[in-house]
Amino acid sequence: MLNKQNTESIDRCLILFSGMHGSGKTLLAKKISAYYKVCLLEKDLIQSSLLKLSLVKTSTKDGYELMFDLANLQMSHGISLILDGIFPKVEYRERAILLAKKHKFKFIAIFVYCSDISEWKCRYEMRSNYLPMPKWETVQELHKNFCPWDDKVVLKVDSVESPEKNLKIITEFIKYAE
Repeated sequence: MLNKQNTESIDRCLILFSGMHGSGKTLLAKKISAYYKVCLLEKDLIQSSLLKLSLVKTSTKDGYELMFDLANLQMSHGISLILDGIFPKVEYRERAILLAKKHKFKFIAIFVYCSDISEWKCRYEMRSNYLPMPKWETVQELHKNFCPWDDKVVLKVDSVESPEKNLKIITEFIKYAE
């Protein structure tokens, strides 16, 4: 288990958590945010706010656009942060990478997946979310269209492992990432 009295910090770092609905990415993103005491921007929460305010009619890329704008603002002040979203398209990932380069931040990508399909489905169906959730079949279709990550630029974390084990893996990765 990670020490709650963490003395480690991350300076000028943009961490991106990516993965399908129900993969466990938000749980891990929240734990890493608390561990390092850094800002967390959740795409689903941002999108939910846009929907509640009737600024958009459906779940669209507007949540990503606002998340990138908020991240840019925080990073302009030298504040490290975490972006949490599906990031299904390469264009969103490249945008995050360019943002990190613009502000001379270290970029760390973490892809969270669940290798046990029945466990993933169970988690998906039991989870609460800010947004109306698509049917499981729709999630499976989204998964088929998800652009795979380049193994050279991402840490892949299987959420079948315990959160404690994955947190240890992630913090070690962050510590030694260039």
